[in-house]
Amino acid sequence: MLILIASWAAILVPALLIGLRIFPRQVDGEMLPGDRWVIAVWLGVLALALGLMGVALFLHQQVYAQAVLSAYYVAMGIYGWWSWKGEGAGQIAITRRSARFHAAMLLGGALLTLLLAIALRFLPDARFTGLDGFATAFSLLATWMLARKILENWAYWIMADLVAIVLYGLLGMWWYAALYAAYVAISARALLRWHGEWQAAQR
Repeated sequence: MLILIASWAAILVPALLIGLRIFPRQVDGEMLPGDRWVIAVWLGVLALALGLMGVALFLHQQVYAQAVLSAYYVAMGIYGWWSWKGEGAGQIAITRRSARFHAAMLLGGALLTLLLAIALRFLPDARFTGLDGFATAFSLLATWMLARKILENWAYWIMADLVAIVLYGLLGMWWYAALYAAYVAISARALLRWHGEWQAAQR
């Protein structure tokens, strides 16, 4: 029963946090309807409450970096909400970063992947440490960039989620692999949408 609940929690946490990020309280300076904002807040509270339960699923599956990542999602969800809250003047604008920035991020992600894979090998029952390390490392980077509203975060999500699909398929978690395939489509759509909003803001 615990694993079943944890499985649903692992689905709800990233889904609800992504929902809060895609639907902020203000759009183009206009407040969203109050009931929609209240619903979003309560969904966020639910996601945070279920976050630690989601960790149990990945501990059971012996993919420990993913368990840590689930806890990180909760922390970054709180940080992202705090960063985005407030009136229009306090909101973070969508930004783009230079090629040098992304080269550094990719290099940092590769190094973090290597470090995680090496660290996971010290756990005798850890499985698929390379894939686990990669999906975790680049999800960490993508989550931080999402909280800072860096446009290219969605490209990092696509990369991390594609690797996660392979990982979950090898673990036999086909329902979760299918969920992440949907996340790839959502991220691709969000990338196009954010790019359009960024271009409009440059005019």
